[in-house]
Amino acid sequence: MKRHLRVLLFAFVALSIAGLIATVFVSFKLKRVYEFSVSDMDGATLKKVRYSGTRDGRREWELEADSATRLEASDQLLLKNVRLVYYTKDGIRYTLKGREGTYGTGSGDITVRGDVTVVSDGDFTLETDYLMYSSRARTVTTDRRFRLTSDRMDVTGVGFMMEIDTERLNVLKDVRTVLKDAVI
Repeated sequence: MKRHLRVLLFAFVALSIAGLIATVFVSFKLKRVYEFSVSDMDGATLKKVRYSGTRDGRREWELEADSATRLEASDQLLLKNVRLVYYTKDGIRYTLKGREGTYGTGSGDITVRGDVTVVSDGDFTLETDYLMYSSRARTVTTDRRFRLTSDRMDVTGVGFMMEIDTERLNVLKDVRTVLKDAVI
């Protein structure tokens, strides 16, 4: 009787291990990831695209668009209904939205046009018609009219440059600032 029980127990363990191996094999086979290069697109349009970038092992930004079309003979993608989320080291999130833009897959540069808004975790809202992010210089710039609003102030002007790392903002011209509840 003990021998019969041992054989039955051995058969159960062997079948369990075989079932586990088969499950893992099927699972890996179903989760195959297909990779492609932007140069493979040749004018094709992708729907619902998502790119992301990391710096020093942490997610720094995510770019989403309703569609992306590769521009002929370049590494540029033309994007529709753009949404870019940038995460700072301190955990602050900036969300940028616009009607269209471009993304340079080689340079990492991003431009956004048409009803551009940037919202930072409830602290401020920026509105303009055009923004450019330079990955190499780590700056956000515009040469267009803009409006920056917060609970403490409203700033309008034409053109600015913001340095990402220092969070320094330089307004280029026609600056008008209204402080709210400020003591000078």
